[in-house]
Amino acid sequence: MNRNRTKEKTLLLSLIFLLLLLPIDAIVASEKSWTADFKTTVLSSNGRKMVFTGKFYQNGLKVRFEPTGSGEIDLFDFERASGIRLFQEDRIYFQNRLTSARLLKAAREGWIPAPPAHPEKRIFLREGVVKEKEARLYLIVMGEKNQRSHSLRWVTADAAALPLQVIYPASGYETVIVEYDDLRVEPVGQERFDPPADFLNLNPY
Repeated sequence: MNRNRTKEKTLLLSLIFLLLLLPIDAIVASEKSWTADFKTTVLSSNGRKMVFTGKFYQNGLKVRFEPTGSGEIDLFDFERASGIRLFQEDRIYFQNRLTSARLLKAAREGWIPAPPAHPEKRIFLREGVVKEKEARLYLIVMGEKNQRSHSLRWVTADAAALPLQVIYPASGYETVIVEYDDLRVEPVGQERFDPPADFLNLNPY
């Protein structure tokens, strides 16, 4: 009897130790389940302005991205570094591997933890209220030495730290502002991240 209790205690302590070794970001990312309306504004140095809107769904490391006015929907599985492009009108879809640039963009916009090759450092700047939510503003430094990128990120002031607004330079002459409105923390079913069963998979063409 004592031996069984000793084994149980040892197993419990081992599990706790393993959890302590996991990065906090990785634990939080695996628990995120939320939806929002997104708005992306791209500002060019020549005065040009482009605005994109749509719907955003996330559950753990899976994301569904629905741009307004587009017949295409993007499904991302960041754990497997794979993506699916759905074309609703044609009822077809393509699968592809996510590029390192796509993974970095997702990390920069607060969807997923930064890839190991591009460690992220957060510098707390201040607290405030953004979109009627208690929030914290961070300077995000991603990468090392000559490969660093910088962004400003407002996140909710709770443990989930969901992104509310992200501002970063996309190139030498463009600035990107990503905003999340009507943010709702709620269950998002797996069916949101799978292609419909009656859609034709055109891979590998």
